[in-house]
Amino acid sequence: MDKAQIRRNAAQAIARLAERAVERGVDKSVSGDDPIKPGWERSGADFSPPIKPAFLQQAVAYYDVAIEVDPAAELHYQQGLVLEQLSDFAAAIEAFEAAAVEPGYQMIVAQLVGRCRAKLHGTHDPGAAVLKGMESLLKQFHGRDEGQLNTLLSTMQGALAVAEQDIDKTFVNRPDSRSAAVDAGEAAEMERDPLQHPIAFAERFVWLMVQQNFVAAHALLSPEMTGIYPLAELEKTFNDLVGYIGEIGRVEAAPLSDEPWEGHPENEAYEIYVSVLGDDDVEGITVAVIGSDETLRISNLEWGRP
Repeated sequence: MDKAQIRRNAAQAIARLAERAVERGVDKSVSGDDPIKPGWERSGADFSPPIKPAFLQQAVAYYDVAIEVDPAAELHYQQGLVLEQLSDFAAAIEAFEAAAVEPGYQMIVAQLVGRCRAKLHGTHDPGAAVLKGMESLLKQFHGRDEGQLNTLLSTMQGALAVAEQDIDKTFVNRPDSRSAAVDAGEAAEMERDPLQHPIAFAERFVWLMVQQNFVAAHALLSPEMTGIYPLAELEKTFNDLVGYIGEIGRVEAAPLSDEPWEGHPENEAYEIYVSVLGDDDVEGITVAVIGSDETLRISNLEWGRP
């Protein structure tokens, strides 16, 4: 493996930390009618999902480091999306423009830069922007069952008109999100985040198996699981699962829920879904992790994508 590939792999590993921080800092489950939880605020993204800024600021910092390692267009682009959610539209524009050096990003970047500039000047209407994009898309299908397409457009217009009644179209620019200090209380909460260690533990367990280090992986199982999966059985089950997906470049872990798995006898297991990404396909393993800190162990395994 050459140094360029090592840099790419290292940057992607850091970017995964940023992605996890974003997952923790954006509440995708809350509708426009639901109250915002204490410590959260409206995002600068269209339709304003609630965010917890400290987590997104952490993600921006991770992307800064990843970009230092490997200034890939994808990393600038992803950082721009986070900065837009933090309502630092000027910094978001800079990030998006840095991504435009790669031709594949130039069209989408032009749209995103225009959106952020409109937000800076208070002229952005999210509903109208969505409709304009959909009208452009529908024009590409002109003549193909036009009646159904017009019905679809009319339905979308009505739905967006209803949705926009509860949307504040004012996007307040909050500069310096890139360097904003994390409140001490929020920083402490992030340190206490119970999912940080189980996610990393589950990812390490699967990566050890990718590296064919089944002795080390087996040592992470709970006593009950070592009985279910002797060393040879663990190795066979994993290799049978991933045998068709090609060379494995990375694994990615994410929690299935922020809450402990109620069905576990000890009521303190977290279910972590680990994607195993190969050249030809993707597989997955659901890993249940129990314990805390140095006592973490694997208490259950479900093989395959759900």
